[in-house]
Amino acid sequence: MSNTDTRWDRAREVLERAVEEKAFPGGVFAVAQGDETLALEAFGRRDDDPGARATVDTLYDLASVTKTVSTATTMLMLMERGLLHGREEARSFFPERTLPHWNGVTVGHLLTHTSGLPDWVATYAKGTGDECVMEAIFQADMKAAPGAQYEYSCLGYITLGKIAERLTGEPLDVFTAREIFQPLGMARTGYRRISTTPKAGPEDDIAPTLGGDRDRGKLYGEVHDGNASALDGVSGNAGLFGTAPDLLRYGRMLLNGGTLEGARILSPLATEKMLQRQTDPAVGGHTWGMFCAPNPMHPAGDLLWDGSAAHTGFTGTCLLLHPALDLVALLLTNRVLYSNPLHIRVRRLFHNALAAALD
Repeated sequence: MSNTDTRWDRAREVLERAVEEKAFPGGVFAVAQGDETLALEAFGRRDDDPGARATVDTLYDLASVTKTVSTATTMLMLMERGLLHGREEARSFFPERTLPHWNGVTVGHLLTHTSGLPDWVATYAKGTGDECVMEAIFQADMKAAPGAQYEYSCLGYITLGKIAERLTGEPLDVFTAREIFQPLGMARTGYRRISTTPKAGPEDDIAPTLGGDRDRGKLYGEVHDGNASALDGVSGNAGLFGTAPDLLRYGRMLLNGGTLEGARILSPLATEKMLQRQTDPAVGGHTWGMFCAPNPMHPAGDLLWDGSAAHTGFTGTCLLLHPALDLVALLLTNRVLYSNPLHIRVRRLFHNALAAALD
């Protein structure tokens, strides 16, 4: 693994060109097959300051990659522990509410974005904390009958996070740290990763974001997503911070049937649910936790499209897994510093160039 490894030159060129076009200030990309890390490289800057070079250990707001790494993984773990099943009605976990419009909405629907919930509402407009956020979600009008339509919904994953907390009796950040990140050696991954005392700033190796859903200025180690912010940074839809080396460990665990270096997180059957499509392709392409073909949100490009699963984050992050190739591919950026839509195209160009370099 070296910056002199010419196999990745075209992938580097894609990313360097994207930096010049202000798709993002810089980032980290990584490639692993099996137990071998083929590439782990930083490029460009983490911040506006020319001296703030990105490093392979730069901490990124993972945004919706949280849905995979934290929430979907947690739900599969709880299924394996006999605490719930995928065909169970989601409203049954909120017995204090009647929720007639949630009739037939299952945990599986929430995991695959086929519940009928809308994509997004500003839950923080109702206030902060569980009660206000969940009230906003429960008041949202359904867009379709359960299972009838694919609608990528942060609201569904916020709900899954709250179901997990009710079943475990502890906050999602506490459970995931103990049961996922610590066993996997993901030492720099977690919710509310940065202490606010002293407050993180430009001198720290953190890729800042800008604004969020409310105008909060430049954010260093503070979650960008407004709905996650309303839950004190701990949510099923967003809130995780992490590094490329840590995410490589997570991806290797999934491709290795749920285990890594003696730590068992999931069973092989559970990892199949996360890596293989769990929806009717006529409705959409989603596993229990990730995009897959034929989902147009799938960032794989052309050469890695078939057989892969991936998730992206609004801040500019992306995790892709290809079981047949035993491949983990990462691209972490903080594109919201510029809010340039070029990043969507860049991901696909990058994955094509990366795929062409594989043996």
